[in-house]
Amino acid sequence: MTKGTIFDLERFSTADGPGIRTTAFFKGCNMHCPWCHNAEGIRFRKQLRFEPDRCIGCGACVAGCPQGAHEMRSGKHVLNRNACLECFRCAQACFSGALEVVGKEYEAEALAQLLLEDAIFYQNSGGGVTLSGGEVLCQAEFAREVLSILQKAGVHTAIETNLSLPWNAIHPVMQVTDLVMADLKAMDAKKHRQATGLSNDTVLENLILLSKMHKPIILRTPVIPGFNDTATEISAIAAWAVRHLPSMAYYELLPYHPLGCEKPALLGEKVLPMALKPPEPEHMRALAKAASAAGAAVRISGKQFEEK
Repeated sequence: MTKGTIFDLERFSTADGPGIRTTAFFKGCNMHCPWCHNAEGIRFRKQLRFEPDRCIGCGACVAGCPQGAHEMRSGKHVLNRNACLECFRCAQACFSGALEVVGKEYEAEALAQLLLEDAIFYQNSGGGVTLSGGEVLCQAEFAREVLSILQKAGVHTAIETNLSLPWNAIHPVMQVTDLVMADLKAMDAKKHRQATGLSNDTVLENLILLSKMHKPIILRTPVIPGFNDTATEISAIAAWAVRHLPSMAYYELLPYHPLGCEKPALLGEKVLPMALKPPEPEHMRALAKAASAAGAAVRISGKQFEEK
């Protein structure tokens, strides 16, 4: 049985596919988008999260750390990340939840059974299970086994993905996935690489192959100020999708939001300078209008766009 690592489970979600769903967030991603709001999903390894505001100053972590990475200075908890080996003994000793391990390993069967606990809610709402991330396809074999078990149990399956891995690696996952929610962040390969670390060539190829499988696709673009928030960019993506993806259900625009900007610091990561303002609703409507003019059915954050 294959093992994999996730960093969160979100129950009763209505934002990750149709109906009421449980979303499992996979750890590790092959892209490094500076606007990412799931910093816990970037690294593949388990990580130590430290939230100073939750610390009660009990000193249990100081006593439990063999490296002396924790100190209490004038009543303030100080963590020396350079000394930390991430043995996680401090998190095991922490009473308040100020120190937590981010990432938990599961066997595929165990995770699937955990997800099946909510089956009655899926059935009554037309929902199911969504695998998200991080990047699900970086743990493709684990994802395939989990989704296969769920499908055999009659559960609707979906993934949220950047589709940037080789087709032969991800095709087995697609065979047990009922719905693919895929990101296309920019049409220009160079621009895409500069922002994410990878070209979009593989993404475009995989989208076409998915559509040839008649796989339902929700194509999504995170709208990032200064990167892709122009009518020219959005209409180009929409026009390409209309031309190449007959199985696309709709094109969804997701406005940038600053939620999660504090997460990298809590994990000891460099805080990226993304001092961006979310796009205004009227600007999002203008972008949706451009995509609609290109022939796409458009939604903004799940809500169907209709011209006034």
